[in-house]
Amino acid sequence: EKLNVNGDTRLDGKLGIGKSPQSGYELDLEAASGNANMRLKAAASNQGVRVALDAHSGDNCEIEFLSSGVSQCAIRSDEIDAGLIFKVGGTGGAAKKDAFSITSAGNVGMGLTAPQQQLQVHNAGSGSSSYAQFTQDGTGATSGDGLLVGINANEQAIIYHQEDTDLILYTNQAERMRITNGGNVLISANSGGDGFLKINGTGANDTNIDFLNDDALKWRIRNKGNESDRIEIRDAGSDDGVIMAQGATAFSS
Repeated sequence: EKLNVNGDTRLDGKLGIGKSPQSGYELDLEAASGNANMRLKAAASNQGVRVALDAHSGDNCEIEFLSSGVSQCAIRSDEIDAGLIFKVGGTGGAAKKDAFSITSAGNVGMGLTAPQQQLQVHNAGSGSSSYAQFTQDGTGATSGDGLLVGINANEQAIIYHQEDTDLILYTNQAERMRITNGGNVLISANSGGDGFLKINGTGANDTNIDFLNDDALKWRIRNKGNESDRIEIRDAGSDDGVIMAQGATAFSS
């Protein structure tokens, strides 16, 4: 038995276990062979184990992971924001980068340390894309599977469905628009014929396609809800310029 400490004991200076302490470390444990293991156990019932890292005001706490003395990744507290930052990518001595962060408000950031929303995905490279990818067992899990949502290298917003299935939009728990895998657009209809655009009205409500200029309504194509076989092309500013067809009757003004 090399050391047995009972009660309160103070050690001044540095402590090395299995070796002399390395410079920069107040406590240094090294196993000459096998794993270097440390065990903390609360023997009494209903008692837990707590490890506290207490930095001086204005500084941070950090848990660092090394391989052969080279820092690979780290978990660091953010003293200013009272959050956590996960750093990776230190292989071969390269500088670690911020991969994942959680702020004191609970916001989660991927690729940045100060996320502005509950989830923010950021690519620090200028001219680079930034996507979130969603997959499941049926889609597969490669880069060409599932759904991508984000911003491309040209800063355009992208919803990129990579599967041979429909893209569907819902509001108020009901389907409102569907883009089929063939490129057809269905509005308030989940099936239809071969048309590229299908709009499904309900009951006596009119179904309209409006044409605007500088946000001002100019022309309207209307299918009268109470006369389902009637369609009108009209000047939206008045009742003038109406072109109408009903049933088998050809268009007339």
